[in-house]
Amino acid sequence: MSGELTLMSRKSAMGKSTCYLTIDLVSKHMLFCNYWDSVIGTMPLTSSGLLEDVSVKLQPPKEVVAKDLSDHLNNRQSEPHAHAIVLDPYFGRVAFVPDLGEDNIKQHIYDENTGVLTPTCTLPCGPESTQPHGPRYMCFHPKLNSIYVINELSSTVSVFEFNASKAEILEAGSNMSTIRLVQSISTIPSAYPNKLNTCGRICIDPSGSYVLVSNRGHDSIAVFKIELDNGTCGECGLLSIQSYTHTRGKTPRHFQFDPSGKFLFSANQDTDSVTIFSFDQATGLLKFTGEVYDAPCPNFICIQEPYFIGRRQAE
Repeated sequence: MSGELTLMSRKSAMGKSTCYLTIDLVSKHMLFCNYWDSVIGTMPLTSSGLLEDVSVKLQPPKEVVAKDLSDHLNNRQSEPHAHAIVLDPYFGRVAFVPDLGEDNIKQHIYDENTGVLTPTCTLPCGPESTQPHGPRYMCFHPKLNSIYVINELSSTVSVFEFNASKAEILEAGSNMSTIRLVQSISTIPSAYPNKLNTCGRICIDPSGSYVLVSNRGHDSIAVFKIELDNGTCGECGLLSIQSYTHTRGKTPRHFQFDPSGKFLFSANQDTDSVTIFSFDQATGLLKFTGEVYDAPCPNFICIQEPYFIGRRQAE
């Protein structure tokens, strides 16, 4: 087994700067998101997992006019820029699209049989007092009805409560929201200038006890403890800062846990490096292992445990 990749299919996402892909719960379609022109849509999947041509394509009502990177950075908040498309894990029928440009989260109904996306309403991504937020990614807690949204520009995490009952009955033409904002918390120390930082990735650790965020500028991983006891604060899923750890490299665009959840790998884009940290699941503290690996402009890390190893352990 060489690990060599073989191209099996290639399909256009009908837009510019494809940045996010989601496979639906029944593996019938792949949902996609294009950042530059904010085009989203779906592609059918064959029984063997190959892509077919785009079957559903939604363009934003407002046209994107930025011509180059400089123009985009100066006018980013004046036009739509979808950054992700995420399905609810309960029914797989509500699709959320964080729009970094329009500073909101767009809610859609998703039909797993046809791949059709139907817009329902637009939701705030954080408090009005601290705009612009620039929502980038979002993730659902595996056990709580909590959603965590990372806001790139305001360097905050927005915590939402997900209402599964509303999601189950949501219909086309309804403007009913299935999420409710319950908290907004900064990802950087209060003394650090907000304008010098943008956020990268957000994830929940494998134990479900912590939310982690990468800070680009502060060059750190922020670790938040998740409130798991409803009796303590009245709201499950709320966050409190646990620690900040320097990534030993600049611009941590992405990071990833190993399957055990005991090690974290940071992709430091502007120092061409990947650094490794141990993670204490009891305290939520990261510790640099001293290991640094050269990697040209790393953008994403994927760690997959070999199938035969996982099967052997299960046996």
